[in-house]
Amino acid sequence: MSTVAELPLDIARAPEGVQARFLELIADGVSPRMAEMFALRTAPRVMTDSVYFASQGTLDKQFDKAPCGQLESLIAAAKSHGFTPGIHDVYDSGLADFFGDPKAFVPPTGGRNHIRRTCEERGVSNYGPVQVRAHERENTRRNAT
Repeated sequence: MSTVAELPLDIARAPEGVQARFLELIADGVSPRMAEMFALRTAPRVMTDSVYFASQGTLDKQFDKAPCGQLESLIAAAKSHGFTPGIHDVYDSGLADFFGDPKAFVPPTGGRNHIRRTCEERGVSNYGPVQVRAHERENTRRNAT
């Protein structure tokens, strides 16, 4: 299991000096949110579903520069699992257990709550637009007697 955390999106998109300052602040014990604010020299951002969707784009915008047929392949894969993506959905591959995983399509009606529920169900952490700490899954496999 990797112990390397991903940089917040706005830090990852910032110049190297901002990224270095963020990492220095974290190393000095500053909380990630505060380090982000200090490194970027901005006030804290508000994260709502509409802000999340505005930064992601819908399926057609997410795949507009992808190789021809990739969006169609993704939709076909989702349909083969009994799910038809909506035109306003966002595909988050980090939520997917496999290509076309229906849980990886974030609907505008569920937004960040969909991401939170999916992470909690799968027992994984998320440090992006939704903060979720992983918990150990209970072992549901029964011992054979």
